[in-house]
Amino acid sequence: LAGPNPNTVPQAGYDTKARYNTLATNITQTIVNGGVVPERGYLLYDPVNWKYANSTTYFPESLNWLEPPVKTVVNGRQDAFSQKIGDECQPFPVEVPDQPLFPMKNIGIVNNGRCASSCAIFTTTMVKKEGVRIAVVGGRQLVPQQYTGTVGGQSTSFTVIDSEIKSTLLKKHAFAPPDFIGNAYQGLTWRLGFGINNPSNPEEFENHQATDSVPLTADTVNRPEAIWKDLTKRWWPELK
Repeated sequence: LAGPNPNTVPQAGYDTKARYNTLATNITQTIVNGGVVPERGYLLYDPVNWKYANSTTYFPESLNWLEPPVKTVVNGRQDAFSQKIGDECQPFPVEVPDQPLFPMKNIGIVNNGRCASSCAIFTTTMVKKEGVRIAVVGGRQLVPQQYTGTVGGQSTSFTVIDSEIKSTLLKKHAFAPPDFIGNAYQGLTWRLGFGINNPSNPEEFENHQATDSVPLTADTVNRPEAIWKDLTKRWWPELK
């Protein structure tokens, strides 16, 4: 939508960091040492999948990118993360427009605030980087509404992490969890994205107040066209 510009090239999304612990770094070191993984690039912890923070060069295959850990204190608790990781998606595998599809001032986003993961990445970058207006439908009136919640950085699952552990023969590691057997799905936030306006803090912890809010009334419930007509008058009053 925005085309190539300093906000989208070389990084259209977030720089990120991954959680550090001894099991994670042991997985990475096993991969780096040429352990039991038959082919490189298939496991999340393989350094060949990730770029330095400048988003231009991939890590060398011999680098344990989790070392040394970046130590931090969150609410009085000691924690640790990897170094900052840059973009790993660009250049995209498909042709993208060389110009914006629309002027950013002509774009508006509407949601109900139940926005996470890919939705969160899209909305926060469009609002904070490109200045796009966004409205939340519903919520308690007179209370500022947040247009997104769980931002994360990269989500994965227990199954994927368990596969990383078993592929590197570390299931007996003290931090390795037992098998998770059941008709269930356990999601995990594997990476956290750094803030757009405050790059020293995860975007997860930042403010995401909507430009406008639209209360649900007898006139707007189940009538998306009524919501858009209302917002069009507010955002583009020059339109007739």
